[in-house]
Amino acid sequence: GESEAAVAEFASLVRDRIPSLAAYTDGFIAALHRLSTLRRTRSSLSQWLSRRMHECRFDVKGMDVAQLLLAPVQRLTRYETMLRDLLRVTDNRNVAHESLVSVLHHCGDALEESSKSRRQCENAARVSGIEERIAGSPVLVSPSRALIRQGSMRKKPSSGVGFTQRRWFILFTDALVYCKETGKGKSAGGVEYEFKGLVSLPTASLRLLDGANSQGLDHAFEIVSKRGTIVILADSDRDRREWASAIGNAIHECAIDML
Repeated sequence: GESEAAVAEFASLVRDRIPSLAAYTDGFIAALHRLSTLRRTRSSLSQWLSRRMHECRFDVKGMDVAQLLLAPVQRLTRYETMLRDLLRVTDNRNVAHESLVSVLHHCGDALEESSKSRRQCENAARVSGIEERIAGSPVLVSPSRALIRQGSMRKKPSSGVGFTQRRWFILFTDALVYCKETGKGKSAGGVEYEFKGLVSLPTASLRLLDGANSQGLDHAFEIVSKRGTIVILADSDRDRREWASAIGNAIHECAIDML
């Protein structure tokens, strides 16, 4: 009676929401890019968002704006799980059983069609979360951009003179961003890094600096791009191998995409 009606009503609700959730997913990255741009150009908006996120209820505290906005994108997956659970405990003689099967198939089709879009949305949300932590960062959100790895290394000054500089490097699928750590955390507005530069990888090349080419630097490698050469020093041979492999693979994948 009442339980059958409730299950049928839930199935109907999910069926009605699938198109709007699919549309939300399709427009998510463009909207996130627009939000990032507005936050860069309108400090009052950025301050308002930070204040509102700080004042929000306990279950979303610690989340950044992008994570919060990503929730509807992930809702289709949760609906599918709930529908499967309901179907498992619903007798096939129940009048709601057919509705559950129909909506589950509809939900599965929508998930399959949007699988690539959802992965891109999740990647974009991660990139946006990193962007929020970097003061002076350009807009980093892009449909094809995803985080590969991040960590601390040293960088030779651009002038070639002076001590090496400790920097935080963030490797994306198409770019290497480097920042200065500020020592500030979320309690100080969420900024942890100061933007220092970005190396575009599609036209870049990498070379390990050993022997006569080492310039007297340990665990070093260089990246040559249209904007010049950057010399990076890892903290060990193992770190250099891992970073050089990850950056080299990213450069290779960019070259394939350009073909």
